[in-house]
Amino acid sequence: MKAFTLIELLVVVAIIGILAAVGVTTFNGFQQKAKINTTKQAFTTAKKNLSIALSACRNEIGYKWQKNGNDCLSGPVNGDTIAWGIYNDMKSVLYKSNAYDSSVKAVEWNQTYGFAFCPISRSAKIPKGQVVVGYGNNGSKNHCNIGGGNMSCIRANIGDKDGNDYYLDAEFNICDF
Repeated sequence: MKAFTLIELLVVVAIIGILAAVGVTTFNGFQQKAKINTTKQAFTTAKKNLSIALSACRNEIGYKWQKNGNDCLSGPVNGDTIAWGIYNDMKSVLYKSNAYDSSVKAVEWNQTYGFAFCPISRSAKIPKGQVVVGYGNNGSKNHCNIGGGNMSCIRANIGDKDGNDYYLDAEFNICDF
């Protein structure tokens, strides 16, 4: 009867340990990339939907909000109403879970952080994985005097591979649509 020697068993255990260490490190890298990509996709979706809604509403084509089915042409077309509609669609229909921390909202309204202007304050500490949608009034660009803010904006903290904060920003002047 043949059996493994103690040395052979120790070598196998050592090899399994090395493979496990490499696997855990690789898995953590994949997790971080997935969190970044998920948040980046939420930002891109908000940006695209905001652009489509602004263009459709300003050109009187109309845009139905997914959450409540209201049409933007039934109320004022300004930064507040457009951003609010996209915010509600994002938080209610599209993104309910934060990729980094399930106890933190994936989508938030800019006034939650005590500001209502675009661009969204660079000093606001937005949690990783969160997309903030908002509106404001940029006086130097408010040439169409629509009320309710002439700007809609988005800011997201997508994080980076080293665990640091990394932000993406977009702002839209409604007067330009």
